[in-house]
Amino acid sequence: MTPEEIVSTMANFYPDEKEIVAAIIQRIDRGREQYGPWEIDQDRGRDYVQEALEENFDCMVYQAAQLVKIQNERRRRMTRIYVCHPWRDDPAGNARKLEEICHVIVENGALPVCPPLFLSRFLCEETERALALKLCLEMLSDCDVVFQFDEPTEGMSAELLHAEKLGIPVVSGERPPEPIGASE
Repeated sequence: MTPEEIVSTMANFYPDEKEIVAAIIQRIDRGREQYGPWEIDQDRGRDYVQEALEENFDCMVYQAAQLVKIQNERRRRMTRIYVCHPWRDDPAGNARKLEEICHVIVENGALPVCPPLFLSRFLCEETERALALKLCLEMLSDCDVVFQFDEPTEGMSAELLHAEKLGIPVVSGERPPEPIGASE
């Protein structure tokens, strides 16, 4: 590709794609500083296979370090439990049930994440349902487990599907299991 073709192609990239290309360009530049110019068809003493092996090993080390960091952070924080429960058919009655469920979760040492109790304070169920579901899924993404109560409604089904995609376990039941404790 010519430089003009590269610029033209990148103009149609999404922001994340542009960041990926920028990271690649930065890495090529750092490699040139560390190992010398990139002249693949010229034998200038560079051992591309050895360089690639070293870079791949470095990558594995950094990934392992990040995984350990994530595990350590999860051990230090309370288990986050997403409460998946019907809401729309009886907001007042379901609010009372959700408050009781959340209380049991807290008594057992975990953090309840219960969007209906929070979002119902400032979002309108009828007109802002799509936004509410988007916010629910965002909160669910940071949870360790989902507790599902009752038969899934349309919104609950979307939450359960999202949890499945993220590999977040789902526990079904009448009340939260006890004791909850910290995540491992």
